[in-house]
Amino acid sequence: MDFSQFIDRIDKASAHMIQGFWVPDYPDPDACLRASPVRRRSHWRNEVYEKLVEKARRVLDQSERLRLYSHADRMLVEDQVVIMPLTYMWSHVLVKPWVRTFPASALNQWLWKDIVIEAH
Repeated sequence: MDFSQFIDRIDKASAHMIQGFWVPDYPDPDACLRASPVRRRSHWRNEVYEKLVEKARRVLDQSERLRLYSHADRMLVEDQVVIMPLTYMWSHVLVKPWVRTFPASALNQWLWKDIVIEAH
């Protein structure tokens, strides 16, 4: 089946287990614990968890945000193991010696405008 049929089937039926793929859009716990389509498609619901991640996303104090997200993460694991990461992506980049500056974001997005190449 094509991908759209697969997603439609997951959204309509409640399977015991599915394998999915997802990469966060931004490097923050919120991307995995609140905004993740993987969690939404699991059909798992917990009102305490929902309130916790909503509160965490609005807190300005970073240490408090991380404490709240850490608690939410524990809930996912201890309640039903709703999401279980099996693999993590790695990217390798070969850079020539004359490339002096090669910045990349935390999400492996290359910032082409900031690359500096020395004359060679």
